[in-house]
Amino acid sequence: SLHNDALWHQAIYGHTHMPDPYIAPSLAYQAPCQAPEEDRPVQEACEYAHKWLDAIERHYGVKPILYTYDSYYNNYLKGKGFDDYDFFIARYHEDYPRVPHLEIWQYTEKGRAGGITTPVDLDIFMGDYSQFESYMDKNKISTIPTRAL
Repeated sequence: SLHNDALWHQAIYGHTHMPDPYIAPSLAYQAPCQAPEEDRPVQEACEYAHKWLDAIERHYGVKPILYTYDSYYNNYLKGKGFDDYDFFIARYHEDYPRVPHLEIWQYTEKGRAGGITTPVDLDIFMGDYSQFESYMDKNKISTIPTRAL
């Protein structure tokens, strides 16, 4: 339920504020795809997502970011009231995703990181350092995450 999901998020991240460092609370929107004639489950999922996003934004005072695939956005979310949200998009191709408010692009799931023996996701912020600082200010992020060496 929406209430239980919001409580879970609050239990993980604290009751009054997000921990530092963080980017923003996020909703991973990867629901199973339905055939176009099955609009009702998609509509219900969109309504639920809007309620969850509103509840989390009211609680933390920060607009959540949406994580999904670019194809899922284009097939199911586009035009359903999500275009004012920032997006963290997974797209494992050379061309970057084309969605509004693209902030972070997960460009591979086959990356390597020191000390980790399995493949990892690699992401990139879609701007320069000054734009990243502006993004942090907009989202009330007080600590700059450091790069792991």
